[in-house]
Amino acid sequence: MKAEAIVCKTPFTTMFTLIIQGALIVTAIGLIAKYFLDFRQSIYRIDHIELAIASAILLLIIVPLTSWIGTKLAINNLVTYNENWGGYETGTQWIRTPTSRDGNMKWSYKGDPYQYVWYTTETETIGSGKNARTRTYQLRHEETRYHDIPYCTEEWTLVVNTTLGDYVIADRNLPDHPNNYRYRAYESEGKALDILFGGRYNGLTTDLTPSGVPLPSHHFAKDWVDPIVGFRARFALGDRWAFGLRGDIGGFSLGSKLTWDAVARFDIRANKSVSFNFGYGVVSTDYESGSGASYLLYDVRMDGPFVGVAFHF
Repeated sequence: MKAEAIVCKTPFTTMFTLIIQGALIVTAIGLIAKYFLDFRQSIYRIDHIELAIASAILLLIIVPLTSWIGTKLAINNLVTYNENWGGYETGTQWIRTPTSRDGNMKWSYKGDPYQYVWYTTETETIGSGKNARTRTYQLRHEETRYHDIPYCTEEWTLVVNTTLGDYVIADRNLPDHPNNYRYRAYESEGKALDILFGGRYNGLTTDLTPSGVPLPSHHFAKDWVDPIVGFRARFALGDRWAFGLRGDIGGFSLGSKLTWDAVARFDIRANKSVSFNFGYGVVSTDYESGSGASYLLYDVRMDGPFVGVAFHF
């Protein structure tokens, strides 16, 4: 495959060309306008001196404007780059560089605060004259610092090898579909751990319609939200299979007295966009509210197997 190498023409050369072209266009427009008015014997005819003055005024406006607009376009759209000499592609390299917290990475953010402690040696003089003595001691310092956290578990570099040399066309970019490579609280050798917090919505609706007896129908509805904290762990079992655990606990008498959830599942990846899962889950909720006729006690535990499908974007 033939490859075109890229050579940079300086913005000054390109801008000089644009300025000359602009000046020629303004002059040409002025000459055409003059001879057209002369031909029509118009009362607005101008002589050569007036033409020169008008052209000079227009050039003072057009030349700086052309230079400024052209420079902006050249920088924003890279129009100053021209493919003008050839070579041959000999290969390509896809370099995947692993990242780590406080490690080798290009894209990162500050997070995971920690207390940094260090000591300095201080000296002070106690007393004066013959009774003076020097005391040396360690002074403790402490401050909050932040780790450098990578956005993704790896960064990609793409290199094209040609007979003219190697050309980097993407330097430490984030991967395609970066959400599939996002950095987690803990990840190593196919194992990952996420810390979870949020809320769980609960809604109950009951409709009673007596049959065969002269009693009115009854409708009851109740909903609440429980705060929860938990974890999610994932263990790779080869290229396509994975095993996962998820658990959370919440309520804390802010909604339910206590609620908890536990799930164990297996995932199998069909392709980049679709995966299937199956497993077993348990959810328990102990909720109590009201009194008298409005008293509600909901103390339920549900468990059972499940199957599902997931779509990845």
